[in-house]
Amino acid sequence: MIGNRKGKVGVGVAKGADVSDAIQKSFNDAKRNLVSVTLQGSTIPHDVRKKNGSAVVLLKPGISGQGIIAGGAVRAVMDLAGIKDVVS
Repeated sequence: MIGNRKGKVGVGVAKGADVSDAIQKSFNDAKRNLVSVTLQGSTIPHDVRKKNGSAVVLLKPGISGQGIIAGGAVRAVMDLAGIKDVVS
């Protein structure tokens, strides 16, 4: 995962002959798959609900100073996107 903490985040997955090759390939894949995230101050502007297969992710805007209340994967993406106050 890569992000600029200003509203852009990307995720990449790749395989390689050794660990360093896999990391480099996944980094390049993440740069190609950047997504822009709309920010409203330090949070998101509205509720977001996304279902993929059996997984459901629900994101709600947080009040200032609340922090990131989320699990591991969501927390990492929110941090790299620059979102500081969100509830998942």
